[in-house]
Amino acid sequence: MKHGFLFASLVLCLTVFSGTRLSLAAPMSAKASPSDSYDQMLKEGWNPVAEGVLQRDRGDGTVETFAFGSEGLTWAAQQLAGQLERMEREYAQYPSKKLAGAIAKQRAQIAHVEKTHQAAEKSGEPEGAYDKSDPPCTISYGGDASAFPLSGGGAGAKSNALFHNNCGLVGDTNAYAYSRARTGTTTNVQTTTDPRSNGTWYDSVAAASTAGSSDCYSEASAHVTSGSLGIFYSISATPNYACKPPVPPVSVTIIGTTYRHITGYDCTTVLWTASVSGGASPFSYTWYRDGSNVGTGGSYSKTFCGNNVSRVEIVNLSVTVNDGIGQSASDTHTTSVQYSRTTSTP
Repeated sequence: MKHGFLFASLVLCLTVFSGTRLSLAAPMSAKASPSDSYDQMLKEGWNPVAEGVLQRDRGDGTVETFAFGSEGLTWAAQQLAGQLERMEREYAQYPSKKLAGAIAKQRAQIAHVEKTHQAAEKSGEPEGAYDKSDPPCTISYGGDASAFPLSGGGAGAKSNALFHNNCGLVGDTNAYAYSRARTGTTTNVQTTTDPRSNGTWYDSVAAASTAGSSDCYSEASAHVTSGSLGIFYSISATPNYACKPPVPPVSVTIIGTTYRHITGYDCTTVLWTASVSGGASPFSYTWYRDGSNVGTGGSYSKTFCGNNVSRVEIVNLSVTVNDGIGQSASDTHTTSVQYSRTTSTP
């Protein structure tokens, strides 16, 4: 097969699908010029960094890598080895069973990429590569990754990788997410990795989140390898070192009078206000009077009018507030309305 055709076809698959939003794949037999495909990648922000390797910064804190051929796969194995070193340094300081498992899986991935490289170098072209004389088929691959502070305090990460085709070609996917945060003197870590090997239709997904107020760190990456195609694609998120201040529990207090006096046929309007502390905006309110829903909003008011009869009316109010991160709180309040008779003409 022609290497130029392979490059053009693989770029077509990558440029359509590297944003992780899967749609109908373009046929592998589509006619595409290698030089046109290469120029299109440069226009889309890809830059050559080594023989057989292009990279681009997507501008959202993630970096994508596309490697092909013997030289590209050699470089890819080195990139995975660099990530392995970071994982091992993290494990040395914060050992965990899950991270140890992720390290073992990463080593297996590196060995697999190196084996793919050796096969490509020996044969001069990808192992079992698709030829344009075959019936048309479709293929897509790509991924996404992000690392971020949690709104409630702590660090989070998530990633996904996909390799889909109906050509009978095999590939590997792996998604990795790691988070760390400290609460008081205790440091907690979480690791998720999802490697899938030697298949024609794979989706790998990983997510990790750790609550805390200091020493936050998270990272995420995803990659796709195919010995059948002789390619390596990866995406990695800029590591997150930020901790958002933890959100204190939400609380609410009803502010308003506890007593109001009405004489004769007079009328008066009473206002109650919900005073909120803690929590995270936006806030929503629900008011109840004697258990029945009577309104929403940050305050509730009602007008009372006398009928020149001496009596006492008890107003039992409660309010429930919900904040923007799912916390809720309630308060109750009682107001006595005293009605008195008068001999004055109304």
